[in-house]
Amino acid sequence: MDEDLHAALFDDADEIGEFEELDDDFVMQVMEEPEQPDFDFDAHIAALIAKRYAIIFSITFSLIHY
Repeated sequence: MDEDLHAALFDDADEIGEFEELDDDFVMQVMEEPEQPDFDFDAHIAALIAKRYAIIFSITFSLIHY
């Protein structure tokens, strides 16, 4: 088992002796939308689709001109 995973599961404190604490409203904090999203899912999907079409075009073009 990785050291960091073992520490997260079984150790009571981190390497400097501090504990991770959750506030009483941690669920509400997690559900809040960030002001600036850290990941643009729509752009990621668009890039994957564009890459797929580029591959299909490349294969088709090479088969036609083979």
